[in-house]
Amino acid sequence: MYGQLSEAEAAKIREAPAPPEEFHHHGLTRRDRDVLRELLTGAANKEIGGRLGISEGSAKQYVCGLFPKLHVNNRQGAALWAQRHPELIGREPPA
Repeated sequence: MYGQLSEAEAAKIREAPAPPEEFHHHGLTRRDRDVLRELLTGAANKEIGGRLGISEGSAKQYVCGLFPKLHVNNRQGAALWAQRHPELIGREPPA
């Protein structure tokens, strides 16, 4: 029947493995969270690249790719977002 799953299809969905870890945390990948943690330190793209073992250009792409995901317009907005959501980037919330 259209719009309804058979019991076999429903069982497949229930038994399916959880999505990979990178699909959790509001769509942020592990690398996105790494970059956000670096942004919190005030690091420039060159520093982010050096610390994460990627090129400065790749760091810039990751930083700019965060803006639409976080609904912000710039790196300062991304850093503020990260401060407000420390649990989503693997940091402990401030006491």
